[in-house]
Amino acid sequence: MVPPIGFVLYFLLFGVAAYHYPGGYVADPDYVGYHWLHNYWCDLSSHLATNGDVNEGQAYAVVAMVIACLCLALFYYLFSLHFLSARFWKIAVPSSGLLSSICAILIFTPLHDPMLLLALVFGLVPVGGIARYIFGSELILYKKSGQVLLALITANVFIYYTRVGIITLPLLQKITFVLALYYVGMLCIRMRKDWNTNSE
Repeated sequence: MVPPIGFVLYFLLFGVAAYHYPGGYVADPDYVGYHWLHNYWCDLSSHLATNGDVNEGQAYAVVAMVIACLCLALFYYLFSLHFLSARFWKIAVPSSGLLSSICAILIFTPLHDPMLLLALVFGLVPVGGIARYIFGSELILYKKSGQVLLALITANVFIYYTRVGIITLPLLQKITFVLALYYVGMLCIRMRKDWNTNSE
């Protein structure tokens, strides 16, 4: 399926972007290279690195984010098509998911803060629709891992807007994003298996 392949490509491109990142983070502007514990994802898509040098990895990071967001938008559509039956959720999940994905792409512009807020607001609908189905289903493994993922997402939002424990956010952000895309990828594989079974 397209989303899991896109996610793999996303991580590969972000690895390339991190390799080309000149260096620096808030607490140490003179640090050379990308610090996986202290640099944010967003740092890779900035035109200038924290140390003031031109960021040669920006293009890779932006392309990676576009791919990831489009794959998420496609996932919302496929999920609603496969799992959801209520008319409201079948329309709301992919529609709001697409808006959230578009706003997420625009996070890497001067409109970072308002786009992030809109991405979170629009993202509540698809996340709510998916959680509603998962927690009401017999997908035990997805229920438990989904609870952990929701807790991590909540922690990210809380830390970002309250600044409480802000030093942990760069690493927590990366862990959450990896787990979220893995979770979505596994759901895509589950859908593919269901389709293959139904077609036999």
